[in-house]
Amino acid sequence: MAGVKDGLLAVMQVYKDTPAYVNGVQAGDRILKIDDHDVRGIGLETAGKLMRGPVGAQIELSVLREGRHEPIQFEITREEIIIPTVESKILSDSRIGYIMISKFTEKTPNEILQTLAGLLEQDIRGIILDLRDNPGGELVAATQIADNFVPKGPIVYIDYRSGDEDVKNVDDSYLQLPLAVLVNEYSASAAEILAGAIQDTETGVLVGTTPFGKALCRHFFHWTTGLG
Repeated sequence: MAGVKDGLLAVMQVYKDTPAYVNGVQAGDRILKIDDHDVRGIGLETAGKLMRGPVGAQIELSVLREGRHEPIQFEITREEIIIPTVESKILSDSRIGYIMISKFTEKTPNEILQTLAGLLEQDIRGIILDLRDNPGGELVAATQIADNFVPKGPIVYIDYRSGDEDVKNVDDSYLQLPLAVLVNEYSASAAEILAGAIQDTETGVLVGTTPFGKALCRHFFHWTTGLG
């Protein structure tokens, strides 16, 4: 995943087991060249076109890395990549499970179920749910995921222009573990709904800055340092 940093294309996130990850590309690396193309000052759309290519074809990257004086060269073989929407780990020596949801798709609820099953096998004593920079996505996915974190009842009311109303409910099979939810100004849409449901049912605390919509969630603990 790429963005812009200091006027240069920058690697914002490297997904585990992808070709970039295996070859040693790191988050924060600033991209100077893609193959023979100098990409300083170009837009993300143009960079994306340069990155894409047939499976099995190679791509060369030249990047700057903090603490290194000379550019680093990478030769990477393109593969078909299925990017997971959920990543997790156990925080060192804490027995706290950390779960990051990058966006909500139809696959995310199943990814969450598998992730939680794996964490519970390790006898975790609490969960940090990271919704920072999550732009939202499928509302149905968010309500299905909420089943794991909030008690039975409605979590969102939808008023349609036609005058119809819809209520999304969850069942009562939630995990009764200490829960902290990380949010920031880029947590939007379905991410706000999930965070707001957790806050309103008092099953967890929100940590961070006010989310994108600003209306759904009202009380926050300020968070000044990130987890990555």
